[in-house]
Order: sequence, then C-alpha cells, then structure tokens
Amino acid sequence: MKSIKQVFRVDRREICYLRFTLESYDGMAVVSTIDPYKAYIEI
Repeated sequence: MKSIKQVFRVDRREICYLRFTLESYDGMAVVSTIDPYKAYIEI
C-alpha cells in the first residue's frame, strides 16, 4: 500500500476537529501536528 504525506496550514482552532473527523474513518488518514503554534499539520 502506497502512502502520501502532505503538509497543510490550517486554523489553529480547527486542528482538533479536523483530526477527529479524518481519523474517525478507519484507514483514511492519520493526522500529525507538526507545529501547533503555526498550525502546520501533516496528513
């Protein structure tokens, strides 16, 4: 299985919502917070 990593900058207030929404679909995505202050995440 091939995986692709992408980095996004999002609104800091939406990191938690985005993480729980994407991870609720089993196997769809894993969200990692790279920088919580600048709001960079990796999916």
